[in-house]
Amino acid sequence: MATKVERTVMGSGLAGMAKALEEIDKLKLIVGWFSAQRYDDKAHTQVAAVAAQNEYGNAVKGIPPRPFIRPTMAEQKQQWALIFADLSKKIMQDKITAEQALETLGLIAAGDIRKTIANLWTPALAQSTIDARKRKRADGNTTGSLNKPLVDQGIMINSLTHVVSKK
Repeated sequence: MATKVERTVMGSGLAGMAKALEEIDKLKLIVGWFSAQRYDDKAHTQVAAVAAQNEYGNAVKGIPPRPFIRPTMAEQKQQWALIFADLSKKIMQDKITAEQALETLGLIAAGDIRKTIANLWTPALAQSTIDARKRKRADGNTTGSLNKPLVDQGIMINSLTHVVSKK
C-alpha cells in the first residue's frame, strides 16, 4: 500500500507564515544601479548619477525630468504585490527560498523599469543633445540613438540590475 508523504519545512497556517516572514525579513532587495557601474567617459561617471538626473531632471544643466522609476513603481505596485503573495506561498510550501522569491521579484521589477525606459519618448531631446550625439558618432566607433530620450548607447538601460542581500 502506497503512503502519501507531505513535506513542508515551513509548516502550515500561521506558524508557516511566521517562519516565511522571518526568512524574508532577513533579506533586502535593491533594484537599480550601483557605484561600480560607470560610463566609459573621461570622468567615469556613475550610471546611478545619470539615472537619478534623468529621473528628477537637472535645472542647472537644462535637463527636464523624465521619470521612469516612480511611474513604474506606481503602475506596477499592485501587480508586484500579487506576485510577491504568490511567491510567499511557494516559500511556505518549501518550493522556493526567500532569496529565490526576491531574485524573481527583482528580475520582474528591473524588467518593468526597462520597459518604461524603452517606451518613454517625452519630453523630446533638445536639439543641442541631438547635435552632441551626432558629434560622438562622427568618430565611427560610437553607436546609439540620436533622438531617443534615456537611451543613447544603451548603457543605463542595460546596466539596470537588482541585488538580494542580507540586511
